[in-house]
Amino acid sequence: MTHDQHGAADPDWSPDGAAIAYTSGGYASNADVSNIFVLDLATGETSQVTNEKPEKPTTEPFGAYFPQFSLDGASIIYE
Repeated sequence: MTHDQHGAADPDWSPDGAAIAYTSGGYASNADVSNIFVLDLATGETSQVTNEKPEKPTTEPFGAYFPQFSLDGASIIYE
C-alpha cells in the first residue's frame, strides 16, 4: 500500500478505518533514522508526521517507532 523505499513497519489503523500510521526507515531497513508516516487510504497520499534526525552515527535503532492513533483519531502517540 506504500511506495516507501525503506518499507513499512508497526502499522496501526485509524479508528475510522480511513488511514494507517506506520514506521519507515530505521534499523530494520538500514536507514539512519525512523519516522512516522500516515497513509490516507482514500487518496493514497502519504504524510510524514515526525521529523526525527540522528544526532550522531549509531548502530542502534533511532527515531520514532510504534505509532498508535488516539481513540478519537485526532492524535498519534509513538515511542
